Amino acid sequence: MKKENLVLLQPFPSNSILLSGFIDYLSDYYNVYFIDLPGFIKGVPPLEKITFKGFCDYVDSKIKELNLDGYLAEGISFGFAIMNHLNHDERCRGIIALEPFIGSRSLHYGPIKKWLLTSVIETVCSLKIYSLFWGSPLLAKYLPKLMHYPSNTVRVLFDQIDGRTFFETAKIILKDDRVYRFQDLPYVLIANKHDRMVDFDYIYATLSQNVTRLLVLNIEIDHYPSDTSKAYFQKIVPEEMIQKITAFFGESSV
Repeated sequence: MKKENLVLLQPFPSNSILLSGFIDYLSDYYNVYFIDLPGFIKGVPPLEKITFKGFCDYVDSKIKELNLDGYLAEGISFGFAIMNHLNHDERCRGIIALEPFIGSRSLHYGPIKKWLLTSVIETVCSLKIYSLFWGSPLLAKYLPKLMHYPSNTVRVLFDQIDGRTFFETAKIILKDDRVYRFQDLPYVLIANKHDRMVDFDYIYATLSQNVTRLLVLNIEIDHYPSDTSKAYFQKIVPEEMIQKITAFFGESSV
């Protein structure tokens, strides 16, 4: 059976190195085209000006370069915000939202925590003191607590991600109060009802109210899993779930 093309976009903060196990697993079922955002891996230089539009323009150009006959678009967390915003043409058969970020209101942060994070990040960005914090012992101590990443994953982040890109993107996420528009395409929502980073109830309600053709699949995954091996994703996203997604998009295209 011919494999479907899947264009996959990273979450914040991650890259194809950290998600190699997930890519490897999905490659059993799809032709996976992973897109690393500028500044999140050494091989893709940072944008000169880091904006949401800049990320969208970059991803749009990469998809056009692929020149695929047809594809599914999948965005993980912040990657979904970008994938959803693009003007996909008729070649896009649907969008997969994996633990999606849908604006700052979808973050599972209380007002005090959100205010504190925003204040710190805005200070770093306004003073342009990215290098003072990125890779520092202070951030190495608190980043794992915030994102629940193990220390070895944090070392990869520090080694691969541009500090300016990290902080400027974090600012975009925390201050994103845009009204989200959704496309006339089938959507699959894959999320954990108990996600510690994004509010499942808000996301589910938003998609349910705005998307005509929606399939919802619940998985027990941490937003930033400590285990990113292929075996882990085989367990969390079993083959039966992949089959449901394939059948849903097949029915939606009829």
